[in-house]
Amino acid sequence: MARRVPSYTGRTFPYWIDESNGHTNLRLVGRNLAVGAWAAPREFRGWSGIIDFYGSSREDSEEYPEGASLLRIPFEDGQQFPKGALDTALMFVQAHRKDGPVLFHCAAGLSRSASAAYAMLRVLDGLSHEDALERVQTENTDYPMQATLNSARGWVQRRRI
Repeated sequence: MARRVPSYTGRTFPYWIDESNGHTNLRLVGRNLAVGAWAAPREFRGWSGIIDFYGSSREDSEEYPEGASLLRIPFEDGQQFPKGALDTALMFVQAHRKDGPVLFHCAAGLSRSASAAYAMLRVLDGLSHEDALERVQTENTDYPMQATLNSARGWVQRRRI
């Protein structure tokens, strides 16, 4: 039986839910905002929404838990965000975050999903670059990949002008 994702209960972020393997790599990075790898949607229940950043190697038959709204955004690892992707993600998060945790996920939960969550933390929660990066980055500081993170930073800056 799948485990239920805890909601924010005053813990500091990032709050690791499952770091036991690279298939889940699941952590809460903000109030009702999580980042995880490819298995995270299947291994846990309770998602209000799931944003799947998938590359060309992903199959279209990914299994997702019932009850969660799903947004799929094709996006190759290490690239810049596709035009409009973060705007679409922002609207999705705004619509679903109030009802429970929204999961950003990609293959490893390190670059695409982490960069998108970084952008949402900056825009929706008003975090600084350093604070948002600290929440989404793992011990491997090579991630998020620079091209992906820089495109998220650029999107944040354009929204603030």
